[in-house]
Amino acid sequence: MGVGCVMVNRSISKQTLLRLPLYLNYMKQLGENTPEHISATTIAEALRLNHVVVRKDLAAVSSAGKPKVGYNTEALIAELEEFLAVSYTHLRAHETSLHLV
Repeated sequence: MGVGCVMVNRSISKQTLLRLPLYLNYMKQLGENTPEHISATTIAEALRLNHVVVRKDLAAVSSAGKPKVGYNTEALIAELEEFLAVSYTHLRAHETSLHLV
């Protein structure tokens, strides 16, 4: 993982893995309106999801969230991008090894 990135939970559900790109895309589309910090509740409300689900999903990828402050938006975007790239690479490698057998 990159500098400052901490993988909190290596075991992640398929449902969480499918939601993480939604959070990433939402934050990236904010453009110049991107806040310095963003909360799981803000993401949940924007995407019409349960805030507890979003909070748990983000906690599986990042330990940087702070109560009453949220996550540094740029850092969270970087962590999600890195986590999803690693997860996708691992998945593709696993699928390839299954086809080689």
